[in-house]
This record gives sequence, C-alpha cells and structure tokens, in this order.
Amino acid sequence: MRVAPPSSFTFSPSKNYGFYTAIRHSRPPMTNQVPDDREEIDLGDETDRWRYTCPHGHREWEPTNHHFWCAGCARSPRKEAVFQTLRDASTGLEYRREEVRLVDHGGPYDRDLDREGGAAADD
Repeated sequence: MRVAPPSSFTFSPSKNYGFYTAIRHSRPPMTNQVPDDREEIDLGDETDRWRYTCPHGHREWEPTNHHFWCAGCARSPRKEAVFQTLRDASTGLEYRREEVRLVDHGGPYDRDLDREGGAAADD
C-alpha cells in the first residue's frame, strides 16, 4: 500500500545514492488567523521610536499600564505626563493604545491588549 506524503514534505532525488530523500518545508500559513489591522510599533526599532510622539511632540514616551507616559512632559510643570494617544509624526494621525500593537524583541509588549478579547475589549 502506498501512502501519500504530508503536504509539508516533498521528495527529491538524491544525487549521491540514487534514492529519494524527504525535504521538509516550513509550515503553511494558518488560514484561520484574523488579520490584525492595528498600527504596529517595534519598541526596539529606533526609527519607530522617533516616528511616534506624545501629543506635545516629545519622543521620550514609554508604554505603561495600558496608556503612555512621556519623560519630556513630566519635566514640565504645565504638561500632563500621562497620555492616551500617540501621534504619528509622518502622517499626523493619532492612535489610542488599543489601536496600536507594540512589539519588542520578545513579542507583544502587552499580551492582554495584543490578543483578541483582551483588556481593551472589556472597556
């Protein structure tokens, strides 16, 4: 009885021995994943960090507790250091925390906000 190989394998003739060897390919993309249309910001990428600013134009912002905090605003007695929207300096658009997906070298920054049905959905 002959069994068909899984779709993630192909068989290729071996040049050395005259028989076929299996070559494993990467997994096919999952088809049931929901596309994520949020703006993605890589916290480790210097270009991304400089592209997005606080509402007052500072680039010294940090994500914290499902909102943002700005060191530049914190130094000013007249400005609030905590803010809810990041401004894209290249387009002028503003994004709420729920509208961005922050990633760093370890993956999503806030896993509860960056999965479907997380804290943002509870508001």
